[in-house]
Amino acid sequence: MIKNVPKVVFMGSGPFALVVFKFLLHMESIDLDLVITQPARSVGRKKLLQMTPVGKFAHSKNLKIVEASNSTQILESLDFSDVDLVVCVDYGVLLKQEVLDAPKFGIINIHPSLLPKYRGCSPLQAALRNGDAATGVVIQKMVLAMDAGPIYSQQHYDLDSADDIESLADTLANLACHDLEAVILGIVSNSLDPIEQEGAVSFCGKVKKEDGLMDPTVHCATEFVNALRAFKLWPGVTIDLDEKKLKLLTFNKVDDIELSIFEFKKINKSVYLGVKEGTLELMEVQPESKKPMTALAFYNGYLQND
Repeated sequence: MIKNVPKVVFMGSGPFALVVFKFLLHMESIDLDLVITQPARSVGRKKLLQMTPVGKFAHSKNLKIVEASNSTQILESLDFSDVDLVVCVDYGVLLKQEVLDAPKFGIINIHPSLLPKYRGCSPLQAALRNGDAATGVVIQKMVLAMDAGPIYSQQHYDLDSADDIESLADTLANLACHDLEAVILGIVSNSLDPIEQEGAVSFCGKVKKEDGLMDPTVHCATEFVNALRAFKLWPGVTIDLDEKKLKLLTFNKVDDIELSIFEFKKINKSVYLGVKEGTLELMEVQPESKKPMTALAFYNGYLQND
């Protein structure tokens, strides 16, 4: 039985982490008043400094905030002598052993995949891009090797065809919260032991701009749709057209229209694109160096006289 309320520090940065952070703040069984997050960064044309989503919310709640971009800065900025446990979610930095050992009960990490599948920084995008039927989220003990630590809790999720990067992130972050309090209290009471990962190990790297570049002569309609689900926020789905890039902002796969590969066709007020093994109905596109526009406006202005 826990005699004292455990002192917990939260470490995270992005929107996925923010969901978990808000949940922890409502837990009366822990003491959480300090947050470690990535430093504010300049954004936009005016290069204005902007805090991370977690940092911004923590500031609004008058919590203590440590902005650190590496292990050295963390150790220089924080005394871990009274910290029982650190909860790390989407922090974005590999931590050194000195940091992992600093809290009394170490650091736990929330990772949105069924480990050991998709160790790395883009498991959400990987599951969607690959058209996986299922994924999940784990709470694991953080170790020096990337996402290799033993698992305290695992939640399974059957993917829906309507899931995209935004909805999946929100679903899995909330799913992780279901077991989080029990895991934290189990760890600090020495009543919960993690289980080593089992199965084939795979990795996913940082998403690059070129990952969103698709080829109608190579990729089928389903692959286009999966790419949009994965890369909707960034980098989007792009094709090469007349030595320029055309971003396909919104589109659907259709089964009742057959076109040649790379053929654009207008039927009534709808615009379609033939790709390998299928057809896409385009709704909104963005030509290179232009503003977003409807597919119909693009067809009439760019393709009508081709």
